[in-house]
This record gives sequence, C-alpha cells and structure tokens, in this order.
Amino acid sequence: MTEIKAIRSPGKFKPAVELLSAAMRAGDVLYLSGQTARNPDTGEVGKGDIEEQTNKVIDNIEAILKSQGLGLERVVRCTVFVTSAAELEGMNKAYLQRFKEPRPARSAYVVSGFASPALRVEIDAIAVYGSGPATY
Repeated sequence: MTEIKAIRSPGKFKPAVELLSAAMRAGDVLYLSGQTARNPDTGEVGKGDIEEQTNKVIDNIEAILKSQGLGLERVVRCTVFVTSAAELEGMNKAYLQRFKEPRPARSAYVVSGFASPALRVEIDAIAVYGSGPATY
C-alpha cells in the first residue's frame, strides 16, 4: 500500500486557517499545491512585475522541494496560470531561466484573476523522488 504524507509550508507565515497542504507525497511522487508570489515568511503578496513574481513563485516551489531533499531538476510537470496573455512573455523569460533543459512537461492557462488582485501568476508542480536531472 502506498503511504500518503502531507507536507507543510517551510515558511514562517501561517494563515489563520490552513486550507491546504503545501504538498502531498504519495509514494515517490510529490504533488505541490499552486504557489504564488507570497512571501512565505511574512505573508506579503504580489510584489513586482511578472518576471519578479514568477521568480518568487519558483523560489517558493524550490523551498518546498528543498524541504523534501529535492531540487527543481526533479520537477516533471508544471501547470501555470497567468492573469493575461500579455504576461506569458515575462513569465516564460523567468521560467526558462529557472527550469533547465530538459524542462518539465507544462500547460499554461490565462485566468480572470486570483484571490488577491496583486497576484499575476500561480504555478503548481509535480516532482519525483530520486536523484539527478531528466535526460533526453
């Protein structure tokens, strides 16, 4: 039987009510909840342009991965949500700098908005336990 384990956010900020887990581990797969440009220590949201926000989102993904002994190279799939098609170029610029070849499988969607109007991007991810990057 596959064990399932909830993973808490590694940051200091804790909302009054935790509506979700930062990630769930099922066997050798780690499913990360959607991450936004929220500072995990202060709770402050949505600072900066789309590139800055995308980097903050990926920082948050990386922190959760690191808490589990993993890195970005173990991410196999991402789903990206942005608030405008015009934001895709800036998001892609930051994304391509952070995720190295071969990059994870990915889908991207334009949405009408997020809970905080200051947020412009959200990314969820799936990673696998093990070591080393993917290969072609």
